[in-house]
Amino acid sequence: MLPRRGRIIQWFTLLVTLITFGLDPAFARPLRLRPPGFQFEEDRPWIDSPAIRYHLGVDGISLWIVVLTGFLAPLGVLASWNTIAHRTKEFYFFFLISKQP
Repeated sequence: MLPRRGRIIQWFTLLVTLITFGLDPAFARPLRLRPPGFQFEEDRPWIDSPAIRYHLGVDGISLWIVVLTGFLAPLGVLASWNTIAHRTKEFYFFFLISKQP
């Protein structure tokens, strides 16, 4: 929905990554207050036979990876600011898609 002309796509991507990085402390705070183990856990049955489940969660180590990703994403946008000249819309679209945890 964004136009291809100008730097609006870069500014939008930078804004989204900065907002995401700004929300990381709010995500990390409840994790420190709970007992050890997985937090923000998603555990669902997937395939009945054999018993395969979809199990996803954040623990103390993966929390730091989420924070590191949030920190490096704006730096990646700034590093590619003048380098990406062709198909910028596609590049930043896939950049934002791959950034989501």
